[in-house]
Amino acid sequence: MSLLTHFDQPVVEAQYAFRRILKALSEPGVQVTLPHSTGWQPLNPATTSVLLTLADQETPLYLDSQIASEGVQHNLRFHTGAPLTADLATACFAVLGNELTEVQLATCPPGNELSPEQSVTVIIQVDSLNRGRLCAYTAPVLNRTALFHRNCLSL
Repeated sequence: MSLLTHFDQPVVEAQYAFRRILKALSEPGVQVTLPHSTGWQPLNPATTSVLLTLADQETPLYLDSQIASEGVQHNLRFHTGAPLTADLATACFAVLGNELTEVQLATCPPGNELSPEQSVTVIIQVDSLNRGRLCAYTAPVLNRTALFHRNCLSL
């Protein structure tokens, strides 16, 4: 099993990716561009960047079976120290593929206004945000309707 790299300039690119990811998380519906790097197949580059910048030894990570290759698990353990869990209910981050189900989403703890840290952050890996049927979503924290393309989600 070989260790893989991701960022060409680890310090600069990881800091930039972290700032872009925080912008996207703090402004739901806003799309951001991350540094172009290679992903750890079957993870795409964006998902790899998110996990390398946010996951650590205190954030249990759930990987969908489409994504949980031995190489990905090995590299995530080495680079982040994040414990891997098979239980969505105990995860801090969940990486789901484009074949996600309503059961998977229903299993994810939503947290609440007083304890948002008790929720799981769901990372849905898709092929594109710019192709497919245009959909809209709203949430209590949004003051507007956000649009996205549902190119391959099965929901």
